[in-house]
Amino acid sequence: VNSSRRIDWLIMEIGRVPVRAAVFVFQKHCEPHLFMYSVLKKQFQSRKIPCLLLPVEHQQTDDEILALRVAAFAESIANGK
Repeated sequence: VNSSRRIDWLIMEIGRVPVRAAVFVFQKHCEPHLFMYSVLKKQFQSRKIPCLLLPVEHQQTDDEILALRVAAFAESIANGK
């Protein structure tokens, strides 16, 4: 599936189902992923849906750091921030 179709599908889905937050896990330094994230982030922000970007590198990403970032993000949502 090309990026444009994937973006269109996700935008349609966030209008169709209740979404409270989004976590994006993308390959670090990948231009197509960064472009897709920038488009999607604008769509989520316009709907006041918090987003978290987790850039990962092949076999160099610390799982504990990712888990900590996700936990902090979830806590901030639970606290209404």
